[in-house]
Amino acid sequence: MKLSKSISKSFLITMIFSIILYLILSLFLFKSFLTGEKNRAKSILINIDNFVLENTSDLSTKNSTLSKYLSLYMNTRDLKEFNAQSFFSNTQIDYMLVIDKNYNKIYQYNNPLLTNDNVLNDFDSAFDITKNLLIKNNPKLNGFVGTNDNLYFTSVEPLLSNNNLNGYIILINKFDKNLINKFNNILGKNISITNNYSSSTPYTYINGRELYIDIIPNNRTLTSLKINTLNNNSKFFIQNKELRVVYSSTKNNMILFLLFLILTCMLIIFLCYFILNKKIISRIKSINTFINNVNLKDSNFTYLPIDNSKDEISLLCEDINRMLRLIVDSQNYMERLARFDSLTDLPNRQNIFSNIDMLIKNNIPFAVFFIDIDNFKILNDTLGHNKGDDVLSELAIILKTIVTDDISIGRHGGDEFILIYKNYESIKNIEILANNILNLLSKNICIDKHSFNITFSIGASIYPNNGNDVSTLIMNSDIAMYASKHNGGNCYTLFKEDMLDDFLLEKNLLVALDKNEFILYFQPIFNINSSKIIGAEALIRWQKDGEILPPFRFLPLAKRIGIILEIDNWVLKTACEKCKEWIDDGLDICISVNTSYAQLKQPNFHKLISDILEETGLPANNLKIEITEDETIDNMNYIINVLNKIKDLGVKIALDDFGTGYSSFNYISKLPIDTIKLDRSLLVTIDKDKKSFPIVKTIVNLAHDLNLDITSEGIETKEHLNVMKNLHCENIQGYYISKPLSKDEFIDFVHSFKIPKL
Repeated sequence: MKLSKSISKSFLITMIFSIILYLILSLFLFKSFLTGEKNRAKSILINIDNFVLENTSDLSTKNSTLSKYLSLYMNTRDLKEFNAQSFFSNTQIDYMLVIDKNYNKIYQYNNPLLTNDNVLNDFDSAFDITKNLLIKNNPKLNGFVGTNDNLYFTSVEPLLSNNNLNGYIILINKFDKNLINKFNNILGKNISITNNYSSSTPYTYINGRELYIDIIPNNRTLTSLKINTLNNNSKFFIQNKELRVVYSSTKNNMILFLLFLILTCMLIIFLCYFILNKKIISRIKSINTFINNVNLKDSNFTYLPIDNSKDEISLLCEDINRMLRLIVDSQNYMERLARFDSLTDLPNRQNIFSNIDMLIKNNIPFAVFFIDIDNFKILNDTLGHNKGDDVLSELAIILKTIVTDDISIGRHGGDEFILIYKNYESIKNIEILANNILNLLSKNICIDKHSFNITFSIGASIYPNNGNDVSTLIMNSDIAMYASKHNGGNCYTLFKEDMLDDFLLEKNLLVALDKNEFILYFQPIFNINSSKIIGAEALIRWQKDGEILPPFRFLPLAKRIGIILEIDNWVLKTACEKCKEWIDDGLDICISVNTSYAQLKQPNFHKLISDILEETGLPANNLKIEITEDETIDNMNYIINVLNKIKDLGVKIALDDFGTGYSSFNYISKLPIDTIKLDRSLLVTIDKDKKSFPIVKTIVNLAHDLNLDITSEGIETKEHLNVMKNLHCENIQGYYISKPLSKDEFIDFVHSFKIPKL
């Protein structure tokens, strides 16, 4: 896992950082130790140098004593008789010379151990150097002189007699290995003299002498102190090699400590990782594995195990389980919500459709009942949607009582329910169930002291007779349900194929206006007195798929589905537009438009007419509104008020289909009309029926007495025309004059009109 890698990486980085920090500190420590080592080596070499100087100074002391002795000896004895070996028995003298004041040798003594001629020659070279120094400098000399390869310590003392210089005594000791070994044995050091040393920068200076300190292999320091010779030969150095005791010890300890630190860090990392892995990482891995493999829909699903440690991870496991329970509960709720209606707890539309689809796949015969509450919208609008929901919930409880293994019910939406009845024996069983449902739901429902007597409309379709798929069966049962509503509701209807035509007609009618499928036909109105076409009645037609449908095929349906008002308003405006075109073309025409009760009831109908007249430019007296008796009876006063407002605009009003319905002559006196239109049913047998003629004559005379225009519809024969002419009915309309014509046919008819034979 990434966490374990991150933790391991963190530990490793910590260890590396600790080691780097340790190494950095070690560098400072080693630098400090190096300085200490150098100072220690310096101190040791200074001590060595002081020791050497002390030992060589003995030679000067001996020489001083000897010079006094020889000064006296030279006055009393011959120097040849001087026994130097016995005199220097306790002091090592390598070479002694006595010279006169002119630097000539008087006496020479060599250490018996020095028998090599080359060695003696080197002493002679040292003597020559010393002699030259005597000539140039103070006759009393003590110090080192160097030849090409050797270093010597020389001591020169004058030989005086009565303060007169008689000569010099010169003592020379060679700084050879023997002397150095002697010093080493005494001091326990590793001293050496070299004339083959070079270095860049002195470490420090001691009494003007250059001191060099070098780090050499095997953890040693080489300290080199330059020896100042009397003859200025500066190539000789006294050196000492010292073990770097502190450095070596510290280095070894530091290495051991570093190893200890690494091992300790690794142990700590291992222990921490072990603890973290056991207490955290492995448990987190288990949680991660559990979450990745969790399947809430698995019937064997178990929750995350929780130990008794009560630490943060245990609390996390509890929270995860709590979250999973919430998810499971939410998932169950969502699954139920996806399949059941939240208000009624009945199977929802999707659930119902799935059940139907399963029955179809298994080829099980069944019937689909579409149940809809009659006038439920009125209940919702009156008492509010909350009360409507309460009614639906109560109805759902009642409907659940009829559920069996063969009967299931669900809510389709709104106030619609769908019942599925499978394994029925015959159509009779379906009808019996439909009646039982109506009887069951006919009881009053009481909610919050309100009592509701609710009725239902039921439509049923049968599989496979009425459809082989879900949508077709639902649609057909819905069509059958609407047939029940058209029959007054509180009944059931079984689907029949011819219902589908009405359904499709209704479906197409809803969009006919948007598709501009309505057209107007115009039936001419002929004036007998002037022998002219004085007007036309606008009649709507529906042009659908190349067929012209008459009004009786779709207007009742338009009223039922609630779009009659839009159609009437369209007819009114279109008729006015067409009449204005004819007037502009020179025709003196009055257009008559039928008006429905719904149109008269709409608010400010007179304002709508006024706006149309203004928009189209049609003069008001060229428009005639036709109303029927039936549409004025229900609310006479209201209709009279509306008609008066229309008449005030200058629009004419005609009472259509007079002589049918109630045919109350009282209406004529109350209604603000201009024209009476006789219904065609009065003229069908007027030339044969003796009772029809007096009625028509009375109406015509009444219209004349009231100074109203009279128009007779249904003039289909010459006899009809002659009768109405004899009764002095001035305006006639019917097939004898012309059938309803399209707009183009109407223009042609008017221009080519011939007076009919009388």
